[in-house]
Amino acid sequence: MGLTDFLISFSIIMMMLSFISERASNFIKLYFQSKIIYIPFLYIDKNNKWKLFLSAKLEILAYSQPTQAGEKEREYRVMIINIIIGIIIAAMANANFFEIVKKISSSTANKDEVMIQGWLMSDVDFKKVIGLIYLLIFVWSLSLMLFNKLQENTTGVNQYYVRTPFLLWILVTLLFLILGKGDQNSFYLKIINHTIGYVFVGVF
Repeated sequence: MGLTDFLISFSIIMMMLSFISERASNFIKLYFQSKIIYIPFLYIDKNNKWKLFLSAKLEILAYSQPTQAGEKEREYRVMIINIIIGIIIAAMANANFFEIVKKISSSTANKDEVMIQGWLMSDVDFKKVIGLIYLLIFVWSLSLMLFNKLQENTTGVNQYYVRTPFLLWILVTLLFLILGKGDQNSFYLKIINHTIGYVFVGVF
């Protein structure tokens, strides 16, 4: 397959996923406008009381702002939503970037091959559940870091503590790499491969 054919096939797949992601993102933007959003996170507030959630009422989200600074704030929120929704859509569709590239590159042998096959309930097993938890922890830790920078967030949690879940996720990733021992068929490396693949597709 030539580079042009590859880029056309890849662009079509990304475009279809983008349509789905865009609709979902628009719904989220409209739904959460002027609503309070909660993200699970255990911390001690300014009054030395334990809290279970970071929370903020999103006033800048769905509608254009009158000032340039306000519009930049809105763009930041839209970017957060687009990235997170994109990753979730990619995971739900089982759209692994590396698998898509591999299938497109080898599709000359089978023109009828489906590039994105999704998930079947019969395929769900313990290993896939572990992979799902690993992915959810990544999305959660990423959401915490991005959310904590919102100006509506008045909890005042130190950014260092908010990064802790992401740093722990990185440590788990390093542990998986060690346990995988460089074997591409290893359960641990497959988890990392799929998660990073979903993130790449989500960003695209």
